[in-house]
Amino acid sequence: MDALCYAALKDTSIDLEIKTLSETNRYNGKVFILPPWQDIYQTDAQRKRDWNQVVFTCDKMVQAYHGYQYDLIELPKAAVEKRADFILDHIKSN
Repeated sequence: MDALCYAALKDTSIDLEIKTLSETNRYNGKVFILPPWQDIYQTDAQRKRDWNQVVFTCDKMVQAYHGYQYDLIELPKAAVEKRADFILDHIKSN
């Protein structure tokens, strides 16, 4: 799914076969998403996008996942341990 979103961001056409595979080969209908967190965001060798690009990309990711009928579960802006606990608690309860 992320690849489909990045293709859309780059205005690259997506082959019908890839779209069909994305619709029919789903692992799970729920997806954890980590929204941009400005207080901790910084650019470096791997993260080259500025803040506005990061927000725009996240918005496009949300649109792409919703477009393929995924339920997004937003992780809280919290310490890593609390985020991990949030994920584990969610997995255990479902």
